[in-house]
Amino acid sequence: MFNYKNLPMVKKLLFSLMALLIPAFIILLIISSWMTNNSIEEVMLNETSQMSYRYANFIKGKLEENVTIAKTLAHTFVAQRDRDELTRENVNSVLKKF
Repeated sequence: MFNYKNLPMVKKLLFSLMALLIPAFIILLIISSWMTNNSIEEVMLNETSQMSYRYANFIKGKLEENVTIAKTLAHTFVAQRDRDELTRENVNSVLKKF
């Protein structure tokens, strides 16, 4: 059977240090993992936010470009209608330019 009192002093010291160091190492490992996880989560949230803003601005730009084209066409056709120049040929020629 294991008898702690009969062990040499070096082994007693070794067992005592191991009894302290192993739990301390495990606690430090858990804390380090938790802090790393939080840092990674924060970085991922920032990166995904920035990426979503970039794509949103890209899509917004494309939509605004198309809306501008549609408004320009509408104004062109209204101007042609007001001058009684709105014919199928005129509309087709304007649409071919866009």
